Amino acid sequence: MKNGIYPRGVIYVRPPAFSRWVTALLTVALLLTTWAPLQRHAYARPELGSVVGKLSGPLLNSLGNNELLVWSDPIRHTVRTIIQTPGAVTPALRTAVVLAGGSVVRQFTSINGLLAELPKSNVLAIAARADVDHMSADHLAQQTASHLEVATGADVVRGNKTILNTFTGLDGSGIGIAVLDSGIMVNHSDYYGSLALVSRVAATQDTVSSNTALAQFENVLGLLLGVSLPLPLLGSNKDAYGHGSHVAGVAAGRNSGSSGSPGFQGIAPNARLIDVRVLDARGLGQVSDVIAGIDWVIANRLSLNIKVANLSLGAASTESWVTDPLCRSVRRAVASGITVVASAGNYGQTASGLECYGSISSPGNDPTVITVGAANTHQTNVRSDDSVTHFSSRGPTRGYSVDDSGVKHHDNLIKPDLIAPGNAIVAAESRGSYLISVYYSQLHTSGTGTSAFMKLSGTSVAAPVVAGAVALMLQKNPGLTPPLIKAILQYTAQPVWDANIVEQGAGLLNIEGATRLAGALRSDISSRTALGTIRLGDPLLAAGAAMP
Repeated sequence: MKNGIYPRGVIYVRPPAFSRWVTALLTVALLLTTWAPLQRHAYARPELGSVVGKLSGPLLNSLGNNELLVWSDPIRHTVRTIIQTPGAVTPALRTAVVLAGGSVVRQFTSINGLLAELPKSNVLAIAARADVDHMSADHLAQQTASHLEVATGADVVRGNKTILNTFTGLDGSGIGIAVLDSGIMVNHSDYYGSLALVSRVAATQDTVSSNTALAQFENVLGLLLGVSLPLPLLGSNKDAYGHGSHVAGVAAGRNSGSSGSPGFQGIAPNARLIDVRVLDARGLGQVSDVIAGIDWVIANRLSLNIKVANLSLGAASTESWVTDPLCRSVRRAVASGITVVASAGNYGQTASGLECYGSISSPGNDPTVITVGAANTHQTNVRSDDSVTHFSSRGPTRGYSVDDSGVKHHDNLIKPDLIAPGNAIVAAESRGSYLISVYYSQLHTSGTGTSAFMKLSGTSVAAPVVAGAVALMLQKNPGLTPPLIKAILQYTAQPVWDANIVEQGAGLLNIEGATRLAGALRSDISSRTALGTIRLGDPLLAAGAAMP
């Protein structure tokens, strides 16, 4: 174990072991007891004082120029803005938006607020209202673009395959994973259940909006690329871009591929998938589309048993996580009991090849989500040669608020939380997708039609590795809470010896260690937390459990 490198599948306990365990368990207990106060703080209105202080930086800057932005229409001189309110949205605010020459596009439930299109000339007038808390630009959100099982330790906990195509160990059975992305090719063989040709995609929802400004942006992009956009959807295949299907396959694919290699299989091959399409056929969408998708996930979490949400996408992180509407939305999801996993972003290196810090995107900059950076396994099963990829976004987070004196206060949170394999990972390929047919045909690896596979790299790929791991942990112990899951993943992660904390967080994902620790804890933590009957200092170990 030289140079701080440890074998795959071993829980790394730093000496002295007893003090480390006590510290870890006290930390977990503290997370549980501070959960409610954290939520109250997250929704507290910052005392900004001035009307201008209610506007995010990009929104304020847009009022003085006529740029072509996906959330700004230079022809009509309007902006699409997410208006957050201190309480429920009032009818008076909706009326005021219309009287100001604007329109209400949609109203949200995961945050107090609505999406409106407003003339630039009337933005400040709306911001001056007492029933307006904060206004943000409706930024562009986009995808942040095996030996996977062996490299992460998933093979150790899975067990043997049964005659019914299930597994004797942990395979994610019964756990719902919501994939908020460009869609899922439902009839791909990667998503078959124990019965052949029966898809494990339990539900689909599409929240992609029709945005004139975005359409103009895409037309310009199409001219530059020399292709016609948007591409037509291909029959029943709703993933015309191809990103969401691959992400779903990494988290929960179960097909061994044409070669029979186990490396094609995802982390939780028997989990249920919930397809929430928030990105269009180019892998583009608006923050409001993502928030609407989160609204739907929260509303349907009980009926579909959605325990995990994967967001392999990112928007510009220009304001503090306290006021960022996408961050507020994911916090509401976490507060409802859903573990949210987000990609860190692919902005770890500048165009000139320099390492870039402070490049975490939203919602990965929120403290309640599990933010995942990408590791390069160098296509070996051992972890001793793993490293942080050059493209993986580094911390700290650089969102900021501005006080009444105009001084910026940066968040500077330590992110990512951990790293997972995210380089050249093979998973499902969406038939005829934009990624393959127009952009990167070399990504195709094998197969055709409903059994085609491709390889991608990015924190978009690393995030669903962790989302699948969370499903395994919840199968092992349904009583885990989102903050407890995050604490376990970070505690059992294995540090990469040549990377610092804002490159790797706690270190490499260790699925065997995480599931073993999850199994050692009591299974009523979540229910007792909901009832408020668990207190600081209460034992968290299951009765008769030994330290793993």
